[in-house]
Parts: sequence; structure tokens; C-alpha cells
Amino acid sequence: MRRIIVPSVFVVTAVVAAFLASAFAEDIQPAQKSALVKDEIILPRGPGEYMEVRHIILKGTNEEIGRAMGDIAQKDYGAAKLNQYAEPSYAKARLEYMCRNNPILLEWMKGIARSYGVSLSDTLLDTSYLPSFYTTPQCSGMLVPAAYSANGHTFYSASRDYYLATFSEVMEKKPRPGEKKIFSEAAVVEIYPDKGYSSLLVAIGDLTYGVDIVNSEGLSVSGFEDDTYGITRTQKDASRATGLSLSQAMMLIANTCVTMDEAIQVLLINKISMPSMPMHIQVADRTGQAVIYEISPNDFSGQFVYNDGKPQVVTNHGVYAYPDVSKMPVNEKDPYDTYNRYRRLDNFVASHKGKFSITDGWKAMDLVIGAVPEASEANYLKLPLRTFYQIVVDKEERAIQVKFYLKDKSVDPVTGYAELIFSKPFEFKLRSTIDR
Repeated sequence: MRRIIVPSVFVVTAVVAAFLASAFAEDIQPAQKSALVKDEIILPRGPGEYMEVRHIILKGTNEEIGRAMGDIAQKDYGAAKLNQYAEPSYAKARLEYMCRNNPILLEWMKGIARSYGVSLSDTLLDTSYLPSFYTTPQCSGMLVPAAYSANGHTFYSASRDYYLATFSEVMEKKPRPGEKKIFSEAAVVEIYPDKGYSSLLVAIGDLTYGVDIVNSEGLSVSGFEDDTYGITRTQKDASRATGLSLSQAMMLIANTCVTMDEAIQVLLINKISMPSMPMHIQVADRTGQAVIYEISPNDFSGQFVYNDGKPQVVTNHGVYAYPDVSKMPVNEKDPYDTYNRYRRLDNFVASHKGKFSITDGWKAMDLVIGAVPEASEANYLKLPLRTFYQIVVDKEERAIQVKFYLKDKSVDPVTGYAELIFSKPFEFKLRSTIDR
């Protein structure tokens, strides 16, 4: 086991100062090579269809990858402006934090700064993420460890759902002129860095993090909305952000971890804040060891729910708060209710005969599909909700199968429930080598 040696504050300050000095040398460096290997639309938006999906491949140094992310964000996603810190002390503290705790993201930040034509050493702009829109999808997932899998591979399936709305509407405001709807633009991204593990992810608007991620070591990280935590407690002022958001911690885990235990250490060692939309995450390694990490709304402590080597399901409430499924709240009016979805998945697992196949993964997600006129989730928005994609992630193969929402086939005029049309399944796999 590796030992962690904590130096004195004076040594740390000196080391960080030296690191910052070298890090900012990029301001006078010559132009970089491009990390962009591929950027193409694989699912164009047809008449009456909701989503456009890209396939993006990035390979190079982490700084080159960051610059490519910034270029794509501006060219393809209209992210013309970066968020600005409230004052210089926040910008300085964030950079020092990244130097100590997340050097890969620091390199991405240097590249993003280049893309936006600013100097990382003296800008007030936050280059740690690329704003277009941010949200955590309301969704459901089922993890199957290798010991319970028909093909001997650990895998999970997930159904990713959200409102047919803009972020402003979700925040109960009027849409901004030209504001895009959430989930209307997505990307499947392959990242092959010079340092850190390669990763395959599905991103929504911001390429610096994914909702579903699997790395080259077979470890996956997936995010789900957590309505138990509640939107009233989340951080709304991004100009005063410090440390890592939970979504950034997901990417740090994917970049640096092989096992569930390593991921837990990342979560405990770092300063992690809840992003604007509340979330909890599930981390699972190739062997099938998995944990759901949640933050208590009562005392903001971290809570871990282990799968103990067994199948594990997750929806949109704090799992730690309801260890006994029979004591979960009952909502007979809304089939999409988080507890109802959890019970259906839990029953599917408990009643299943034999080992689980990939086909079973798809079947499980069809039990929890989102196609309702409104959902009794979060702050009970009167907005239609849809499943925007369904995914199966094979840890052993480092591969995903994913199908995307196109449009409604029909809507029941009485109930408002919809029948959805999805694309054909797309398949992607991390490669051991790739030409640049």
C-alpha cells in the first residue's frame, strides 16, 4: 500500500509556487499540435427530431486536449464566454488547488485558456469547465458484476432522462434568446491523453466531464440526479467555486483510478462541492466492486452504499437513506417517481432467473423509461420529460452501446404518456492505439 506523506505548509507553498511558475510558461510557448482526431455528426437532427449527436476523438498531451475541447466548445456548441470568478483570490486558490490535487485538469485548463486567448496566470475567467448548459439527468441504472453476468463481464445499463426544456425553464425562468434545450446536443467522446487513463464518455454540452464514463482500466463512473439532497442546497454562484465539483471529481476518478477503493480515496481526500443540480454517483471497477457516493443534506457528510459484489440499482433519491426498500415512500399517481422506478428495478433483479445478459440490461431500462407529461421529481416542474438515451457499458470490453431519442411516436391524449422512437444502437470501444 502506498503511503501518503504530507509535507509542511511552507514546503507545499514553495512547491506550488514553483509549479505555477512553470505552468504559466505556456503563455510564451509556440503553437501546439492539434489533439483533434475526429469531430463529426453521427446522428443529425432530422425533421421534428430532438437530438444531434457528435463523435469526437482527442489524442495528445492534456494541454493539447484542453485546447481542442475549448475550440470545439466555441465552434460547435456556441460557448463564446467562460464564467468569471468573483475576485482574484478565487482564481488563484483554484489554480493552486489544481496544482496540488488535479494536475490533469490543470493541463486542460491551460489548453482551454489558449483556446479562448487568455493567460491562465492572470485571468479571472474559470477555465476548469466549458459552459453551455449543465444539468444532471434524472435517470435509472442497474449494475451487474461479472459473477452475475452471462458473458462473465461486469456491465451496467442506464436510462438518461430529463425535461424537454431549456436550463432557464428548469430554473423556472424565461428562456434566453437562442438558448438550446437540454440534451438537444450530445457527444460520444474518446480521450487518449499522454498522462492519465484513456476514457470513453457521453457528454452533454461540456466536453470536460461525462454523464457516463468508462476508462481504459475498466472502471466506470456515472452520475444521477439526487432529489433527496435537493436543489435548494446546491451551489448557485459559480463565480465563487473552489476545489472540485462532483462532476469534476467524476472525471478525476476516471483519469486516475483502477479500483473502487482508489476512487473512494479520491472522494475523501478532495474538497468536493455539489454542482448547481444535485447528484450522486456510482463507481464500479472491472471486477464488479461498486459503490454509490452521496452527500447527506443534513450534515453534508459523504455517504457510501456498497454493492458487496452483488447487482446494484440506483435512481434519483439518496439510496443510503432507504436501506429497506419496503419502507420507501409510495406515490401511486406518478409511475416515473424515483421510488417506483427503484422498486421496479429491484424487483427485476430479485426475480431474475439465472445470470444477466446484455439484453436483460436493455429490458431493465425499458421498465423505467421516461415519457411523462410531468414528473413529481425535484421541484415538481410542469414540463414534459423524456428518456434521451439508453446505454449499456461493458467494463471488460471498455465499450458502450447507446441509442438516442429521436421524437415521440405518439402521445396518449388522456394520460399524456408518450411512446418514444430511438435511433439504432451505436457502438463504441476504447482502442489500445490510435493514430493522430
